[in-house]
Parts: sequence; C-alpha cells; structure tokens
Amino acid sequence: MKSLSIVITTKNEEKNLGNLLESIKKQDFNDYEVIVVDNYSTDKTKKIASEYEVLVLNKGPERSAQRNFGVSKSQGKYVLILDADMILEQGILQELFVKAESDSDLRCLTMKEEPVGESIWSRAKKLELEFYTQPEDFDLAPRWFDKQVFLEFGGFDENQTGTEDWDLPDRIYEKYPKKFLTSKRVFHNEGDYGLQHILRKKFYYASKSHKFVKKSKGGVFNPRFIYFLRPQFYRHWRLWFKDLKSSFSLVTLILLESFVGGIGFIAGKFLYNKTI
Repeated sequence: MKSLSIVITTKNEEKNLGNLLESIKKQDFNDYEVIVVDNYSTDKTKKIASEYEVLVLNKGPERSAQRNFGVSKSQGKYVLILDADMILEQGILQELFVKAESDSDLRCLTMKEEPVGESIWSRAKKLELEFYTQPEDFDLAPRWFDKQVFLEFGGFDENQTGTEDWDLPDRIYEKYPKKFLTSKRVFHNEGDYGLQHILRKKFYYASKSHKFVKKSKGGVFNPRFIYFLRPQFYRHWRLWFKDLKSSFSLVTLILLESFVGGIGFIAGKFLYNKTI
C-alpha cells in the first residue's frame, strides 16, 4: 500500500503528459502510485503513459467521473488530483505529505499555481494568482485530499464540469475548515494557448455551471463568477501597480471572460440545464 495515489485525467494530452510524468519521477518523495484515467484519447497519450510505471484506465464522459473512478482504484492514504498540463516543482510532494501527516486538521491541501508562458495572457494570469497568497485570499482548487474524507463526501459531483473543483472542497471545508497553501509550486501549462482557447474553455465551463450557481451564496453574483467582486483585488491593491502592462491585460481578460462566461451561462440554460 502506498502513502499517495496520484490520479491524472487525460484526453488527447500527448503534448503535456510526458512533462508531468517526468516531474513526478524526479520528486524526492517516492511512496506513491500513478493512475492515468484516459477519456478515450485518439492521439499518443496512452502510448506515452505506457512508457512509465503507471496504471492506465479508460473512463468518460467528463473529468469528474474520471477522477472518482481513479480514486476508486487507488491504494493510497492520500490522493492527489492532477491535470495533464501541469508540471510539479521539485519537493512539492514532500511538502504536501509532511504537512498532511503533521496536522490532522488539514483534510485537503492547495498547491500554489503558476502559469507557464510569456504571452500577455500568461503574464496576466500570473499577476492574478499573486492576489491569492493568504488563506483568506486564495480560492484555488485543493488537489490533495485525505482519501477517507474524499470518500466520506462522495468525491466529485459527476453532474458538474469545471465547478466540481470548488464544490467538493466547499463541502469538506464546512466540516474541516482549515486551509493550507504550499510554498512550492505547480506550473500550469495553459497560459500560451491563446485568448481564443481561454475564452472557449470559459464558455464551456460557464455553460455547465448552473447546478453549482444555484446552490452558491449570492447565486450568479458570487465573487467566484463576478471577478470584480473579489475582495483580494482590493485588499492587495498595490499589486495593480507592479506591472501596468500585465494589469491592463488582466483587466481586459477579466472583462472578456466575464462577457463570454455570461453568454455561456445563458446558452447552457438551454443546452444542458432545461430542468433547472
């Protein structure tokens, strides 16, 4: 039995998966198993996975179901949920494990994220994440879970896509409120895909967000959906003057994401959520 089960969800991730698996392989901490849950890729994703000592499974239709399926097949005391376009900084698994073992009040832990890339949109995302540095500020999705607690709360809601990253931790935090953010980073390689990719993904997730919005405090006016209502943007106002070009790009991106997200939410009402 391993201390940690790393569950990676994939679909046509041949460009990214090898980088993630290499970063896992190079960690000092090695008491883990890796489970790749693939959503029937048509590229070389599974071939790349087979080159490493990992368990490869097939499952769809969305990542919530993939994640839950991977956890159901896991043997670890803890589970770490990763996307294929991530790269782990050296030492982060050890940091997570030591903290989880030393503080029983922590049941889900969050990794500090940093986008990879030098585009204006990547720099904008990097600036945004600088606002989320304290427990009262960050609203990043925890990815490390005590497995028993994960199962206690039923895992990810398979009727949600995108918002399941908030939904499960919110339910856990109601009973186990303590939060933790690592000093080590996970690099998220999504910043240089371009504005069209970012907005297309925003539209898709917004179109499937109705269930989460319905039970959220404030509904659509929750700060998670209306970026300019997020208090950390005002609490740490000096960051806006750190790099004016990146600040302008971030404001532009927030406006565009808010507009596209709104259109996606309305479209989803008719496409996916006719009974809501």
